[in-house]
Amino acid sequence: MLLAQLAASLRERGRKVSGLLQEKTGNGKTGTVLVDLEEGTRYPLFQDLGPGSTSCSVDASALSAASAVLRRALGTKPDLVFVNRFGELETKGGGLAAEMLALMAEGVPLIMVVADDNLPAWRRFTEGAGTELPPSLDALEGWLAAAAGTSSETPPQPATLLAELHATIVDGLGPDVRNLVIERVVLGLFFTGVKLSNGVGGLCATPIKGMPEAVCCPSSAATMAAPGRMAGTPVLKVLDGLVGPKELTRAVSIATLNALAETLWRRDGPPAGSEVRDGDAFDALPLLPGKRVALVGAFPPYLRKLRGRGEPFSILELDPATLRQDEMPFYVPAERAPEIIPQVDVLIVTGTTLVNGSLDGLLGLLRPGAEAAVIGPTTTLVADPYRRRAVTVVGGTRVLAPDEVLETLAQGGSGYHLFGKGAERVTLRLRPM
Repeated sequence: MLLAQLAASLRERGRKVSGLLQEKTGNGKTGTVLVDLEEGTRYPLFQDLGPGSTSCSVDASALSAASAVLRRALGTKPDLVFVNRFGELETKGGGLAAEMLALMAEGVPLIMVVADDNLPAWRRFTEGAGTELPPSLDALEGWLAAAAGTSSETPPQPATLLAELHATIVDGLGPDVRNLVIERVVLGLFFTGVKLSNGVGGLCATPIKGMPEAVCCPSSAATMAAPGRMAGTPVLKVLDGLVGPKELTRAVSIATLNALAETLWRRDGPPAGSEVRDGDAFDALPLLPGKRVALVGAFPPYLRKLRGRGEPFSILELDPATLRQDEMPFYVPAERAPEIIPQVDVLIVTGTTLVNGSLDGLLGLLRPGAEAAVIGPTTTLVADPYRRRAVTVVGGTRVLAPDEVLETLAQGGSGYHLFGKGAERVTLRLRPM
């Protein structure tokens, strides 16, 4: 009732509001609907499972349809977006969680009800950035006035690299991207792959450690992507998974983004401001004698090449168990990155840091004049978002035969089984801006 009062008051003052609020239209749960504040469409929130049922009665298909209201708000940028509540589904990364995060990432003011029991999950979800208010109209009005006052004076936070990659590719493809859907998804042991309805494919490293040990209950299943339900999903909906806590969902989204980057490449050619080079990305790096080098992640091919230089280097790695005994002298704990990276001349980072969300922080530690390379099949093949962050070399993968590649992934294939057999490595040397 309180949120409905606020929405009505804002409308009367000519403010633009959007979102979903709960309304009772009958008795019991099945009489509860979500109402689109802009168009008035009603979505049933619960389904009748019969007397005695203990199963979750939330109408998943209606909730999925209602989520389009929040995605629409991403484009219209209203003054305030209402969401009925941050509930049990959202605490597990489901429900409307992805849409909420997308709105937050775009700086769109968002307001909702959070029960006391769900506050710890809410604080983790927002990483402490949310504002908790008492349930009074004065408090809500005061918060909104303060938000409106600071929004015009406070400089916007810089977008993440992943957000810029997303925007660059979607903007580049234009209206055609709205017609594309997912045709097939494979979460392989080593790589996740997708094929789009235009016949183009993309890859991303599978974050194995993001998989639960057992998928036997809703809480563990919630960490997975949507098995059996991905085919036919619009790619723009899939890209919503670029933000949010679920690494496996993000891997599918990045593979989709890389398929869209390949679509752009096939239409327009290599990214402007880059030079396509033959061979591995390592060979495009200026590793002159005496250059200080750090490698983030135990990437075996580069470990071998760096050791072959016969000069000291550092391996920043979260899990030292991934290194062989003769590689341990080069090991540096990942938490020492703020100490090590500002001292290096060349930083080499695997694209898997896009999946775990650490890449922006690592690149932000570079000193002026240092060079950086982002490499691996997860790396999205565009230029400008990297160049703005002092990246000079991008080494990624083009999927040339999606059906063959996905079938190989489905049978446990690794990079060894893909390159030269349906996928090829591509290196971009980026020109300074």
